Amino acid sequence: MDSKRTSFRDILEIFCRRRRIVQVFFSVVLVTTLAASVLMPPKHEASTTILIEVVDRSPFFRNPYTSEMMLEWVKAQAEVIKSYTVLGEVVDALQLDKAFKEEYMQKEYAKQKTKSTTSHILNGINIIIPNMLVPKNIIKRMTHDEFHEKTDFYFRQTAIKFLQKNIKIIPLEDTGIIKIQATTKGDSVDDASRASKIANLVTDTYIDEFFKFQKTEAGEARKFVDDKLENAHLALLDSEEALKQFIKSENIVSLTEEKSIATEELADLNTQYYSTEADLQELRAILAKLDTEQNLEAIYSIREVSDDSFVDELKRSLAAQESELSLVLGSFTEESVSASRIKEAIKNNRVKLIEESRKIIQANLKRLERKKDSLAEIIGNYKVKLSTFSDKEIRLGQLRREVENNKERYSFLLQEQQKLSISEALGEDKIPVIKNVKVLDYASVPIKPAGPNLALNLTLGCLLGFVFSAGGVFVSEYWDTSLKGKDDIGHYLGLSMVGIVPQFNRNLSRIAANTKIDPAYDKLIAGLSLNKGEPLISIITSAKPGEGKTTTASFLGAALANGGKRVLLIDANLRKPALHKIFGLKQSPGLVESLLLDNENLNSCINPTHSENLKVVTSGNLTGINPGGILQSDKMNQFIHQLKKNFDVILFDSPSGNEYSDAAILNKLVRDVLVVAEAYKVRYEVVSYLKERLEKNGASIIGVILNKRKFYIPEILYRTLL
Repeated sequence: MDSKRTSFRDILEIFCRRRRIVQVFFSVVLVTTLAASVLMPPKHEASTTILIEVVDRSPFFRNPYTSEMMLEWVKAQAEVIKSYTVLGEVVDALQLDKAFKEEYMQKEYAKQKTKSTTSHILNGINIIIPNMLVPKNIIKRMTHDEFHEKTDFYFRQTAIKFLQKNIKIIPLEDTGIIKIQATTKGDSVDDASRASKIANLVTDTYIDEFFKFQKTEAGEARKFVDDKLENAHLALLDSEEALKQFIKSENIVSLTEEKSIATEELADLNTQYYSTEADLQELRAILAKLDTEQNLEAIYSIREVSDDSFVDELKRSLAAQESELSLVLGSFTEESVSASRIKEAIKNNRVKLIEESRKIIQANLKRLERKKDSLAEIIGNYKVKLSTFSDKEIRLGQLRREVENNKERYSFLLQEQQKLSISEALGEDKIPVIKNVKVLDYASVPIKPAGPNLALNLTLGCLLGFVFSAGGVFVSEYWDTSLKGKDDIGHYLGLSMVGIVPQFNRNLSRIAANTKIDPAYDKLIAGLSLNKGEPLISIITSAKPGEGKTTTASFLGAALANGGKRVLLIDANLRKPALHKIFGLKQSPGLVESLLLDNENLNSCINPTHSENLKVVTSGNLTGINPGGILQSDKMNQFIHQLKKNFDVILFDSPSGNEYSDAAILNKLVRDVLVVAEAYKVRYEVVSYLKERLEKNGASIIGVILNKRKFYIPEILYRTLL
């Protein structure tokens, strides 16, 4: 197809001309779509809706990142729902793997009748498990149970993949709501109810797994508290026993009020001193770890650091960038420009966060060191004051204070244990309305199939049919090298187009009766550009037979004669002459007799017609003659020179140029040539070959007459559309 064909008019004509391709493609696609929709088993859909409540417990992630992180968390839960863990539980509950295996075995037993069940399974493995093919030497060493284990594993994996394909997880944007939709196919009521069973079971299984996770989390925390509680209880018992033994051995029951207060204050000061010392050691360890490993986790445990507004802003920014990086890595590689940019920003934020945290930690170290020195000085003063007391009294006060501290610690841990026990107990509750996940709607059995949607499928079929039709049309047009118009003739042949003769009912009797000729031939006369004073002598030929060169010569001659030109038509087609039939004349005498019989009286071979200006020379008697020898004889040249005196236009009707050499031979005497080409039939390569043959003999090709041009859209529309 010529690249210049870009107008709407030509595109419309191409589709009209290739309408059979459009009809075939459109019909095939539409019939296929209709058949598939009718034969396709009904599709059933059932869905449950759950609400996932995300509680932001972290002090470091606040607005504006909470909603974004919640959405990411909801998407992550959608992946959890379709995980092998959750769907594996569903497969086991519904026994889908056994159903798959039974269905396969039934098909295999129908295909091949075998006596050994074991050998049947061995053969089945090589058929159904392409990714688990086992070499034959290993197969022989495997036991029957091992084969059953492999097939069970395969069918379980197949069932899980089936569920993953037929379960759709739809998170609703900007909410914590997830829709779990299950799809099944089949004609029975069981197939419809199976969809609701799968959707409900997937939901319940996911919630159970969520509870297990919550219970595991609470259980681990409770185990930690239990261990601490046990240690605190033992410490309390030991301190009480030490106090009891001291009172018993030293026979001291109580202290004076002054001594009791001083002892308690000293114990408090000692507690503060050792606590400050512990805080100093912890901060020094964190600072050392920060300098060597640049670990940020330790920073988050320091209240002074976490409460700093600038540090908090850096933490939120860092969290947002890490979340953005995880999303980018889901679509791009780590070496991509986007990922590199985010990594660089994260690196800079981490450096700022570490530097700012280091400053705060160093300031806290100085503060704690001052506090430690102050406490040491106060404790020294108290020790001087208590030096007046006996050692027994001081020891009694210390033991009582230790007992009180252990009681307070034990009471606190006991309260924490009770809270965790309640949380763990909630995790064992099967009620769907829970703190973090709520079932809004359970799936019900679908009343009617969700598909196939015949109207939608037919609509899509029509669109697809149009796409395929358009593709077929343009591909066929691209590979079609036939001549279709002026652009093709100029682009492929480098020739000018004399004119277009449309396809019409060529009633040749109109020529003989001298009636009105089709207007298209009048337009051809304008394209010939006849020179005044010089007769036009031209050969009319075509690349192949049947392109209408004889008819074109006859109508063109008649049109010229009606325009006042003296026209002579010479039937130089000595292979298959036809002019005498068109005009109702005798074939002989004609051209052959004039050239062979030395007939100097030309009027004897020139036949009149109903038009006064139109004369015809028939072929004559062709028996035993050599057409090539006659056409290139000197008498032929003399014959042409004599005719020039009496006629304005002389047209030679010759055979097709690629089939015979007559046109090329005659071309040595007659230079001008008119080529007739049938539109949409003859390929430009064929006409190009004719052009080369004629030009080798010095021919001057006037142009191409595009014959039998069909207007697949109305000609008026063709002329007016752009």
